[in-house]
Parts: sequence; structure tokens; C-alpha cells
Amino acid sequence: MVRSKSTGGAKPEVRFEKFMECDVVAIGWPALGDLSRFQSLEEIIKKLLRTEKPKSARPQAENLFRFSRELRVGNYVITDDPNKKRYAVGEIVGNYTYNPEFFDFKEDNFPNIIPVKWIIRFSRWDLSDSARVALDYRRTVFQLKDYAAVEEILDLVRDGWK
Repeated sequence: MVRSKSTGGAKPEVRFEKFMECDVVAIGWPALGDLSRFQSLEEIIKKLLRTEKPKSARPQAENLFRFSRELRVGNYVITDDPNKKRYAVGEIVGNYTYNPEFFDFKEDNFPNIIPVKWIIRFSRWDLSDSARVALDYRRTVFQLKDYAAVEEILDLVRDGWK
């Protein structure tokens, strides 16, 4: 299970609803253009170093690389609305695409898109303390490796399918 946090630009609840409405998960960085044009993580880092501090360039590049290269059809993804303390779990149903017009907000643009079939929404308070902690990781895109938390979330997904 991979988590893609709603960060940057538009208010989190607006992004969350837009993700649900459009059946996608998306991230920003429109100035980089199509992420698939980069051949490696190092190329993304090099590009980001033109505008970002070295300390932040690597983690941001890793998020972008993971999002565009490592998320696969059939993977589960979880996103959140931190203001309303809710999550949504979906299954990735298509490949990464870049579309600068698709997801334009006044303050920001989220042109890096992955199609998702959203399965269930739930409250942060539906989870155990340990699962909530596991989901509080700071990175935008990361693999949830707390297997107990994954199973707890998958139980909610399975219950949602009934």
C-alpha cells in the first residue's frame, strides 16, 4: 500500500474532493513538466537543485520519481484530507500521465496524475493509534511498511466492498 499525501497549493479538502470526483491521485511540480521525460532520479535532483535547497531537493525528487515510476496498476493508494481527518483508499487503474490543464487550481497546479478507482473513505478515528501513527509519515509518496496497519486498512477496504 502506498500513501500519497495531499500537500501543497489548494486547500487539502478541495484537493481531496477533486481526487474523489475525478478518480485520480495527483501531485504538483508543474515547472518540471512531464516526469516521464527524466531518465533517472539523479536527473530530477539536478533539475530541482536549480530552484531548491540541496537538503530538500533529494526528498522531493524521490517523491516525484516514486509517483511517476513506482506506482503500478493494481497497487492500493491512500490519500488524506488532514483538515477533516479522513482518508480514502483506492486501487490504481491506469498509468502515470502528465496533463497541465487537467487539475488546475488558482494557487497551484497538479499536472502529474494517476487514475484511481476509489473504494472507501473513512475517518482517521476508525483506525487504531498505531495505524494512525504509521500514516503520519512526512513524505508525500511512501510505501506503508507497518504490516499491521496495512491489514487494518485492508480490513476496512474489504468491509467496504460488502
